[in-house]
Amino acid sequence: IEKIKQKWGIKKDDIVLLFVGRIAEEKRVLELLDICGNVISKNPSAKMLFVGNGPAFDELENAAATKDFRDRIVFTGYVDWSDISSYYKLGDVFVTASMSEMHSMTILEAMFSGLPVIVRDDTSYHDTVFNDVNGYLAKTDKEMEEKIEDLVKDKEKRVLYGKNSEKISSSFSIDVH
Repeated sequence: IEKIKQKWGIKKDDIVLLFVGRIAEEKRVLELLDICGNVISKNPSAKMLFVGNGPAFDELENAAATKDFRDRIVFTGYVDWSDISSYYKLGDVFVTASMSEMHSMTILEAMFSGLPVIVRDDTSYHDTVFNDVNGYLAKTDKEMEEKIEDLVKDKEKRVLYGKNSEKISSSFSIDVH
């Protein structure tokens, strides 16, 4: 994990907003960049880490190039599956603006990794993300921005929600299913 942090310029005190998944238009990655960009611009310790590749990767990277805080947005590109769990361990808050999921594996992986989760409200998340328990279901992009900023500023809440994510994720284990 320390090697990965060094590779991507993540410092000990950085608060990492993490997205893992396919970089595609239907995942609303450009909107997520704007949402998290607004948070990053107001919080010098916040960084955004996009883990993955896809058809919108170049467009997303070009959009980020225009931002004043480009040095706090990281694009890993494709990451081998065997390394993904280490990337989840880098995160402080898992975020996605996607509203096209059936049942998101990345949400479960983030929860198994003990991360609080902030998503745009979509029925596919209603059995995994619970407001003020392990994260937030935001009704709008603006509300999502506010909820991310809330967790960036509140370490105790991040830790509590992360522990709650782990507890909730246990109901999705292989043993249970």
